Amino acid sequence: MCAAAVVLAASCSYRVARNPFFDEESEPAMPCIVSSDTTLVIVRDFFPKIGKVESLTCDDYSVVPLSKTCMDTVLVAVRPGSRYISTLNVTSGGERGVIVLKQEKQRSAGTPIVSAVGSGMGGREFTVEVKNTPASYLILWQNTLLDRNCLSYRKDGVFTIHVPFNAMEMERSYIRIYSHNAAGAGSEVIVPVQRGRVMLPESKKLS
Repeated sequence: MCAAAVVLAASCSYRVARNPFFDEESEPAMPCIVSSDTTLVIVRDFFPKIGKVESLTCDDYSVVPLSKTCMDTVLVAVRPGSRYISTLNVTSGGERGVIVLKQEKQRSAGTPIVSAVGSGMGGREFTVEVKNTPASYLILWQNTLLDRNCLSYRKDGVFTIHVPFNAMEMERSYIRIYSHNAAGAGSEVIVPVQRGRVMLPESKKLS
């Protein structure tokens, strides 16, 4: 019983803000490919059932609405220094979700290669290894960006992702990992989660 209490306490510390529409009612949104200096983004292409889009923001791309009264459709423009992988932050009904922005560029040999190599804590966490570092990462559970509270870095290119406690309330959800470095956008990994436990092949399970 003590062990179960410890696991539950650890799980609670990894809870993320609850966004019923973005995480429970919506499927993980496909990345938006930025194929030129300016790309048209129609939010309903990514979230078909969304209500009013209250805001769309991005830290390192310019976001230009096509209407003064509505944020449903915008132009996303690349700026000097824009990262190869970024997020478009969507707010609707007081909730917040993200759409991944991915700059299209021919992949070179130096881009990151990401692998999920094993799980621990009964599937409540898993280890990620990355080749071609240093690299930067975006990690999402459903359509919520995970912050550093859900990550434990061991060394360059090796880190642990802790499954958010919210995932225990859903039959099936997903964690997605996107990577990039100076050479461009790297590989992507999608890890299925069932009732808060990662579903990896037995050969990748760690004790």
